Amino acid sequence: MAIVSSFTLIKLVALFHGIVGFYLIFAPNIIAEHNFVWMMGEALGLRSSDKPETADFTTLSGPISFLAVLFCYFAALDFCMTPPIVEEEQARNYWTRSTPLRLALLFMFSCYIYLTKEGGLLGSKHHAWGHTPSPGDYLRNRVIFTWAFTQMLALFWVYALLGEESKQVAERQAERRMREE
Repeated sequence: MAIVSSFTLIKLVALFHGIVGFYLIFAPNIIAEHNFVWMMGEALGLRSSDKPETADFTTLSGPISFLAVLFCYFAALDFCMTPPIVEEEQARNYWTRSTPLRLALLFMFSCYIYLTKEGGLLGSKHHAWGHTPSPGDYLRNRVIFTWAFTQMLALFWVYALLGEESKQVAERQAERRMREE
């Protein structure tokens, strides 16, 4: 038996999305300067967002506002795909199908950021001052990597819980069939 159910964890992830969306609208610097974001960035050698070639999460801008709206949208969507709003069987089917896809995308995104960072396996060895930033340069920073990595961990936990709970549901259904016969 798990400490929390998969749907409780999904609701917590949805709540996290809503909180991040709120802070991105009203105080994006709180997220950019958070100790966990700083620690993850320092541990992985990612550039901070105070350099001109990376996304600036310290002040509100158009792209940050759009991200905030996306986070609030994902919070509402994830919350609406859990019981009691949706039947448990439908919600379980949705999450067992969508979680592996989300995990794969977040894993590829995290690997992309880590491998193509400055000094990374596929990244440049040093940053030239005359370098014109590519669109990918705006994705390689502490805030985005921390979000992708923590989402990947949370969704892996959800996926493991869903597998465990589906086994328990199958065992209960088999017991009911045996009693009926």
